[in-house]
Amino acid sequence: MIIYFIQEEPDGPVKIGQTGNVVNRLTSIQTSCSRQLKVLFCFEVPDEKANYAEYHIHQCFKNRRMKGEWYSPCPYLYDYIKRIEEKGFFVNPLDEEEEYIAGDQFSSLYNQTFQLIEDTVKYGDIRRINDLVDDLRELLDYAKTAHRN
Repeated sequence: MIIYFIQEEPDGPVKIGQTGNVVNRLTSIQTSCSRQLKVLFCFEVPDEKANYAEYHIHQCFKNRRMKGEWYSPCPYLYDYIKRIEEKGFFVNPLDEEEEYIAGDQFSSLYNQTFQLIEDTVKYGDIRRINDLVDDLRELLDYAKTAHRN
């Protein structure tokens, strides 16, 4: 199976899904979309691991989900794709130690921080600002460490 990232041009939402034929899938999606679409990136995974891989990626960007499998683009999405290009995407759901691309911890922390920002803005809870600052510092420290490696 193929995991794909299809984007509305020039910088629109990104659809993340799986298919057996990315050209046919692009054509199918294009018929219901008024803006031009492009395949941002795609990669193959074994058929038996495709659902797990797709689910994992959806979870990484759950706070960016717009509707269904469409996600609002962000710099981290493009970095995530670049890391898959450079290091590959490893899915071993049956192993005790699951192995993913570098940045999996960053993804989790990013999602938690994004949620905290949304909650702070939504509810105006000033007490959460300290938590937000701490999380952002941790995120920045992790990003600096990952960049050096």
